[in-house]
Amino acid sequence: MYDTYIETPSNLIDLTELPTDADVVSALRALNDEHGADLPRLWQLTVEHDVDPHWGGHGPAVFLNVGTAGPTGALRWVDRSGEFIPAVGSRRLFSHEQRVPYFDWSGTACGVHVALQVPIDSVFAAVAELLASRRRPTCLQWTPVQSHHMLIGPPAEQHRVKVKRHA
Repeated sequence: MYDTYIETPSNLIDLTELPTDADVVSALRALNDEHGADLPRLWQLTVEHDVDPHWGGHGPAVFLNVGTAGPTGALRWVDRSGEFIPAVGSRRLFSHEQRVPYFDWSGTACGVHVALQVPIDSVFAAVAELLASRRRPTCLQWTPVQSHHMLIGPPAEQHRVKVKRHA
């Protein structure tokens, strides 16, 4: 079931194109149950698009980055007013252990800053609320961050894993 919504040809999930009955939370939960902390996964749930020269003209303007990694996950909200992280992570912005590897649909790694990490139930609650409202989830508090923080980017060292695809 989750192939349709989560196993996309990229880690980008465009909410404007999903059917209203798409059960993204169950899909994320199933993948997390299957892979857990052994294969942390990262997606971008796009709410709105805009003209963006960095994306070749048309790119995401409002989105939620969502990570699943067993008992923990990751969240980052980006909209036209700025970039936001869960308030519980703000004190970890300057942590020495800054990034942990997460993987996209192809098995390519990216580094996710530890300040984005939250309990997995917070991830599922935020996604459920986003699907219903198409707005920044209010089930947790957010802290604005300066865009110079490298919250999601290349991993500290190169990682690649083989991701099992479902038929």
